Amino acid sequence: MNIKLLKFIVIFFGILIVLVLLLLIVGIYHKINNLKKNNEPNTITLKLAKSKLEDFLYY
Repeated sequence: MNIKLLKFIVIFFGILIVLVLLLLIVGIYHKINNLKKNNEPNTITLKLAKSKLEDFLYY
């Protein structure tokens, strides 16, 4: 195979792995923060945007 192609593939997958790890860390961080707020295991939290909530209240 061409050396330039191999270098591109290695760099591309390296960047892809870094992005996936960052997304995984952010997801775990948010999961831990949500667990600290609610100690009940069966609690489901729903977050609505403020504008959507106001539109819902006006009807």
